[in-house]
Parts: sequence; structure tokens; C-alpha cells
Amino acid sequence: PGAADDLGKNQNYMQTQAEAHCAWSLRGQARWAVLLHSFDAYAAAERPEGLRAAAEVIARLEPLRKDIAALGIQRFDFGAAPGDPKDPSTSSVVQRFSLRQSKPARLDGKYDGGMDEVEGLAYQHPGALMVNPQNIWSMITHWGRGRPNTVHLNLPPTLLRVNHYVELFGKPRCAEFAELGSPPCDLMDKSSHWASRDVLQRFALGHRADSGKTDGGTGSKLLIVVPWHADAARSETLLASLQQIQEEFNNEGMPPADCVVFLHEASMPFARAMASDCGCSLLERPGVQMDFLEDPDFQLRLRSTNSRPEFVFLLREHVALKSEACDTSAVQLMDIMRRNRLDVATPALVGVPHGWNAMMPTRLRRPKVVGRLVTYVEYQATMFTVEAFGVLGSMIQSSVSRTWGYDDLFPGVFHQ
Repeated sequence: PGAADDLGKNQNYMQTQAEAHCAWSLRGQARWAVLLHSFDAYAAAERPEGLRAAAEVIARLEPLRKDIAALGIQRFDFGAAPGDPKDPSTSSVVQRFSLRQSKPARLDGKYDGGMDEVEGLAYQHPGALMVNPQNIWSMITHWGRGRPNTVHLNLPPTLLRVNHYVELFGKPRCAEFAELGSPPCDLMDKSSHWASRDVLQRFALGHRADSGKTDGGTGSKLLIVVPWHADAARSETLLASLQQIQEEFNNEGMPPADCVVFLHEASMPFARAMASDCGCSLLERPGVQMDFLEDPDFQLRLRSTNSRPEFVFLLREHVALKSEACDTSAVQLMDIMRRNRLDVATPALVGVPHGWNAMMPTRLRRPKVVGRLVTYVEYQATMFTVEAFGVLGSMIQSSVSRTWGYDDLFPGVFHQ
């Protein structure tokens, strides 16, 4: 009674219902969900491989998912160290706050020192949750309850934890919480600084003009690969598509895309134009379809830390990125893949043979979405992350298959 009249002072009356509704709405759409209740809380690990290790743990738990309700994620508060940078325009959050608690806080009605990271109970600690939406019944920020007889586990912080940057808003909250009985922020921890180098560099602290800068090499984020150029009649189409991508990168203030064209005939029209105007390397290599992936020099280029791209765009010689029917942006395609954490993406194709119906445009079922998830793409104008492209390269055995059919096999191999 009277709660509705006091919402100005108590803004969290509906928090439990809102968080439970959020989890329930993901039923049938997500197998797992993580609740981070504020933008000063980051899911983290001690190193980039640690996040992958957490994914591997979840994969191992997948056979038991039907019995699991929630996985507790332990939280460590972070504050500013004397030597940390202060300017948010030139440094990231993880760089500005490097002092953390040595143990996560124990909470039994009030702060009660540090919690045992192995033996401590999830309900004695205000951490975060990874939940199975099918089994979770109620949630309130740090804690949750699942269906009767379902399992509630704690994840070890070495695999996955929450970095809680409590001083992000300017108050000395580490000291305030320590006075209340929480462990102090007195342990130097720069284990998340890799995010500034590897992840935040990709977005250059929000400035796309710097998004192509790297610590060495050409600095290009995109490698365009034309796997087979053997038809002189298609040279003009190919040249126009390559020029469009380079012009787009230039307009965005990005370093030019790298480009490799595999020529299957020694003398091809426009070869000099592709080399001079589009910055392409021209490699003469007889063969068919995808067997260029076996080229040792090309494989070395993909593995080199000085020239390793973020994405690889596999572009066939006859595909026009711009026409009366469409205008495909390579930069937008890269942005879509980053935002949606996609491994492979391709624009829909128009003017294709009847057998390629799956690649044709279709009406999307929901508004404001950028595409649809599919189990197969024809390799015509296909964007890969460099890791996904490496999986494709590992499959090629041209002496056995003559490189046909890999677009059918790739989804199953990549899933494994």
C-alpha cells in the first residue's frame, strides 16, 4: 500500500518482475542469458583465452542444460589506482580503474568480509547470473530461483567473473564499501587491459575514422580475395566492385583494404588497373574454385600478425556490388557482423539462377532487423571473420574433391 505514491524514492519496486520478464522473453530464443544490471559491470576474464574457456565450459554443460537453472558469476569491485589515466576521451574504463578486491564480497544481510571463492554460496554474494531461460523462475539482479529440483552452480572467477567499476561515476565507493565491511580495492589487476588493445581498438573509442589502425603491418581490417579470375568479359565488373570498396574505405577514413586476385590465365584485361587502382596483388595460379586456399604463401599471409585482417571478403569476379537493384556496403557488412557477433555473412543476391532461391531477397519477419539466419550460403560475395575463413581453409583437399561442395560441408565442420 502506498508504493505507487513513492516511486520517486523507490525506483526498484518492479525490478524483480522486469528482470524475470526479460529472462522469460528469451525462452525459445536463447539457450543462456547473462544479466548485468548496470553499465559499470563488465563480464570479464583474466585474458582473451579465458572468455573462450568460459564458452567451452558452457558447451560442456550443454548436455545438462535441461537440469540447470542458474550459474553464479562472482563480482569484484574495481577502483582507481594513483597512476591510472583519468581522461575518458583517451583511455578506456578498464585502463582507468586497476585496483580490485582480493576476494569477492560476502553479504549476509550486511557486508561481512570476503567470500571463499570455492566454498562460498551464491546467495552469500551480490554477483551476477547466467541463466537457462527455460528453467529460471524469478530473478533480482544478483540472485535467482529456478524450477524445483533444478541445479544452481557457481562459476569459478578464473573462467568468468564480473568486473564492477564502482567508481565510474566519480564517487570513492571502494573506500565507502570497505568501511561497511566489504574487502578493500587494494590489489593491482590489469588482466583486462587486453580489451583496450584488442577489442576497443576495433572501435577506436567510438571513432570509426581510427578503426583500421593496428600495432603493425598494413593496418587493413579487410582482405578481399577473388578466388578465380579467368573470364575477360567479367573484368570490368570485378574492377568496379573493387574500386567501390576502396572508395568506401577512403571516405570512412579507413586504411585501404588488402586485395588478392588469383589469375587463372597469364594475361588478363584490367590486370594492371586492379593492381594500381585497387591495391591488389595478382597471383597467377592455374586451378579451379577454392584450391587457392592451399597456396602456402597465402596461408602464411593469413597467419602473419603483421598483415592478419579482421575480415576476409570472398568475392567472385561476376558479382556487381552496385547496380540498379542494389548497393552493397562492405563497411556496413563488417559493422553488422561485429554488432551481431557473426562468423559469416553475405548480402542477398539478385539476378541469380533459379536453383539459388535461398540466396534471393525475402521479406523479413520482424521490423528493423538486418537479415536472417540461414544454414547455408553460396560463396559469391561472402564476408568471413578471419577465424571462420581459417576453418574453411583447413577443409580444402583439392586432390580429393577438386574443391567443389565446400559451401555445403562448411556449416557442419564449423559447428564442430
